[in-house]
Amino acid sequence: MIIKNLEITDITEEGNGVARNEGKVVFVKDALPGEMVNVRIIHSKKKFDQGEAIVYLEKSAVREKPFCMHYGVCGGCSLQHLNYEEGLKFKTHWVKSAFSKIARLNIEEPSIISMQNKLKYRNKVVFHGFFLEGQYKLGFYRKGSNSFVHIKECFLIPDDFIEMKNRIEELSGTYNVYPDEIMIRTNGVDFQIGLESGNTDNLNLLLNELKKEFPSIRDNIEISIAGMVFEVSAKSFFQVNLEGATSLFKIVEKMVGDVSHSIVYDLCCGVGSLGVFLGKAGARIRGYEVIEEAVILARKNAERNGLIDYEFTAGKVEDVISASIIEDNGVVILDPPRGGVEVIVIDSIVKSNVSRVVYVGCGLGKMVRDVAKLIEGGFVVSKVECVDMFPWTGHVETITRLIRNKN
Repeated sequence: MIIKNLEITDITEEGNGVARNEGKVVFVKDALPGEMVNVRIIHSKKKFDQGEAIVYLEKSAVREKPFCMHYGVCGGCSLQHLNYEEGLKFKTHWVKSAFSKIARLNIEEPSIISMQNKLKYRNKVVFHGFFLEGQYKLGFYRKGSNSFVHIKECFLIPDDFIEMKNRIEELSGTYNVYPDEIMIRTNGVDFQIGLESGNTDNLNLLLNELKKEFPSIRDNIEISIAGMVFEVSAKSFFQVNLEGATSLFKIVEKMVGDVSHSIVYDLCCGVGSLGVFLGKAGARIRGYEVIEEAVILARKNAERNGLIDYEFTAGKVEDVISASIIEDNGVVILDPPRGGVEVIVIDSIVKSNVSRVVYVGCGLGKMVRDVAKLIEGGFVVSKVECVDMFPWTGHVETITRLIRNKN
């Protein structure tokens, strides 16, 4: 089916234009607001249609030519066809809209901090292994699917990552080992590599060969941020954009306020970076993290950065946190994975007497879902700010401060 003279009025986080035809929503691949298009419908659902533009009757003045050969096929980026500054406006619009739709809360459109380094900004990448025409390849997920695309270039990661990826592809046949997943991280000087495969012996042989060819590979690396140094292991979480993380840390510091006489409960603490950063103001730090290896490093990082009063506990946050643990003068920092936190974590915060919560979210929908539950439990949103941690993608780092409503 062809729909003519369709006006695009909005854009989704996946980079698809939004229009309406006879009251039904139509998502148009890579179309931009303000454009007039003729559309071929590819999939028709009960509540919406999906299509592609076959003729652009009017093009947006903010449309850009994508700079990556894989754009539109790889699922990593969704906004390369849109001017960067315009993309920031849509990201804050999505945040405001999410609060309205999910939390039924009308907030002011938040501010957003843009990035000076819009390319090669990621210090970590995960490649997935698969076979293409009988040959082992490494790549990313295809856009909107569970299949893979072989990656030859990526403008979000350092060139060294591509070089290492290519070498692993070459060595895989030599050692008869084909990792399902490859993680590479760097601090700009040193590198670490994590390989996932069932064949452990051959995997170690491959890794030893990589260390010979790339002598800067380390088991753990040190990352400097905001004047502090953190040791990071291959399995532990750390922010992938250090410029963005520096801005994030400063926003969180501002939002928590004076914590010199408080306990900071750093939930999903990773290697302790946010808690340790706040600990420099004299706060007592209590961190919780599921990965035991990260907890060990969090303790080391707290000590090396001069903290005195700190405790880090290993275990799922929902298993180890309770209302009785959180003291009255405490401040809770929530920085969970993209899927948010379990309801029991929210309940523990609500049942405690803590007066302030700062939620750091990279998964917008799940974050607002959790914030809505905190609001139901007696908190009010007092501030929302954003950092463009992931340029050219539909993701945005959102920081929300909640305070307990005492009325």
